[in-house]
Amino acid sequence: MSKYILILDYRVSNLFSISNAITSIGCDVKVSSEKKDLKNASAIILPGVGSFPKAMGNIIDLNLDEEIKKFAKSGKQVFGICLGMQLLFDKSYEFGETDGLALISGDILPLASLKSDICSPHIGWNSVISVDQNISKKNEDFYKNPYYFVHSFYAEPKDKEDIFSNTNYDGISFCSSIRKDNIFATQFHPEKSGKFGINILRKYFAAFIN
Repeated sequence: MSKYILILDYRVSNLFSISNAITSIGCDVKVSSEKKDLKNASAIILPGVGSFPKAMGNIIDLNLDEEIKKFAKSGKQVFGICLGMQLLFDKSYEFGETDGLALISGDILPLASLKSDICSPHIGWNSVISVDQNISKKNEDFYKNPYYFVHSFYAEPKDKEDIFSNTNYDGISFCSSIRKDNIFATQFHPEKSGKFGINILRKYFAAFIN
């Protein structure tokens, strides 16, 4: 397996569905928490199910935090999903304060900080809204479809130019995807979003399809 996408196993996520999704689009996949596999990967996915403090604790215990940062700074593609997106930020306020990977400037905050009586967690299908009409025209297939969400916290990027889409929910708006250089990440789960989510993965990882 000379060119593969690594799904990073930091011991909190359900990896089966994302592994199946990447395999289904014709890419070679490896699921691992080994540093050598991370170094040799062509792209990585930070998957997302679980709590921020537990995930970051495991990443540090596995000595993967600095390796993830080196990988991202090398210019290779990084894709974050839900919790995996949140881990890219400076800090989370889930169960106290926990430092993240600091690849994207900003914080992870509770949805309830936007609206005290919000229905949380946000679970189910929802659409995404472009923050830039030029981006929207170039990515029409991304913005016109619904995706599956399940989360109680959201990302607040310091640089609004990092926001690729927002989503409206229960009277509030939050960042639902980000793009910065070689990093792309979604608060929703593309691997659980049927053909619409699969199309996102196919487009992002087009260079690795066999």
